[in-house]
Amino acid sequence: MKRFLLARGASRYGGWSNIFKRHLQSNGFEGQVQLKHNFFASKVAPKHKQSPVLFIHGLLASGRTYRSFVKRKDFVPDREVYTIDLRNHGDSPHAQRMDIRTLASDVLAFLDGQELKQISLIGHSLGGKVAMVLALEFPERVKELVVLDMPPGKTTGKMRNVNSAIQAMYNVDFHGLGDQRDVEQVLQRNGIEDRRLRRFLLTNLAGAKDDTDDQKLSWKVNIQSIQDSVDQLQSFPEFRTGTTYNKPALFVFGSKSPLSTAKNEERIRRLFPQATVIEVAEAGHWLQDDEPKRTCEVVNSFLSEQGQQQQCSGGDG
Repeated sequence: MKRFLLARGASRYGGWSNIFKRHLQSNGFEGQVQLKHNFFASKVAPKHKQSPVLFIHGLLASGRTYRSFVKRKDFVPDREVYTIDLRNHGDSPHAQRMDIRTLASDVLAFLDGQELKQISLIGHSLGGKVAMVLALEFPERVKELVVLDMPPGKTTGKMRNVNSAIQAMYNVDFHGLGDQRDVEQVLQRNGIEDRRLRRFLLTNLAGAKDDTDDQKLSWKVNIQSIQDSVDQLQSFPEFRTGTTYNKPALFVFGSKSPLSTAKNEERIRRLFPQATVIEVAEAGHWLQDDEPKRTCEVVNSFLSEQGQQQQCSGGDG
């Protein structure tokens, strides 16, 4: 069967699915961008070969946002871990086009570039959507899936602070602002009353690309593209009837998160029939910050169980 080639070539380990291909063709696909990443070696010598972990961040975050969590001594200690910056985030290139399937295509290109044939995939928030799409479209590349506080569906209206945060960042005029404190005051005037949210948004602060006398600061994220794409980022792609990811999957929600609802499990099991759904008590959307120890425990337990099963099945020849 003839493979569909993109600007940077189709996945070397598998062709693009028909829906994925039609979506990219019909929406003026511009080609993947080369994602920046960080690599963390395993903290202990593994007893047997384990698939590496790829951690995908949420909206307005970056791989660096999760650095303290990923570097915990008790977080998947026997696994190699990669973190990436999605397009328009962190140190990765900017591009106008930004929807879930396009983000997933960037991640697939990253896997090919690193020659990672199969990985254990973890995604938080927006990264969870990207992870789900990648697993559904290319299940042979994802050994097991962990999704942190994100259901497979639209999230429009469920996280009101997302739109207000994007708008507040977009409305920042950096002319005359000298430091982080100045920018934080502007964000507060722009309606961001929650100090924790302001401090999170400020992790995107960087020096201006053109350091002029009156503009010394800028956003690392491509806030224009993110604002233009917010509806697409809060949606979830359609899949052909019967499409499933028939491998182990773990969905972890914070009990205080607005995304933790009873309706989630039905939607999850329709696409991910082997999924386990867990709630972390007293945690909100940022469960890896609110309850890092418990979140780490449930992720470790899931991945360790799958690794043990792989070892047992491998011994049967």
